[in-house]
Amino acid sequence: MRLPLISGICLTVLSGCASSPQFTDVLVSTNPPGASCVLSRPVPPAAAPPTAQLVAPPAPQPAAVPIATAGPTPAIALVGPDEGTLLVLCRRPGFADAAATLPVPAGASPGDQRSIDIALLPLPR
Repeated sequence: MRLPLISGICLTVLSGCASSPQFTDVLVSTNPPGASCVLSRPVPPAAAPPTAQLVAPPAPQPAAVPIATAGPTPAIALVGPDEGTLLVLCRRPGFADAAATLPVPAGASPGDQRSIDIALLPLPR
């Protein structure tokens, strides 16, 4: 009686693992290394309501939603399977902030590895 119950529980737990979403590895490198980076996805613009119904100006929307961090570089960030361009912003003391976009390559699928290399420029003294 206990064996079928235990087997059923094990199969239920293991079947949940098979349906988990795949993540994409993004290798973020900077020159020089040691920066902290934030990976974001752009937010699509919201549809504006008809002007006759507009009572107050709409609240400003963020340009991008942070989804992962990588640091200190070189580092790997795990991002969800959503399609779309990634925005990468890197910071390191003594250097200017650097930003870059990482487009989705044609034919990419979840689980593929992607990489980006960002050059950091020193701040003037």
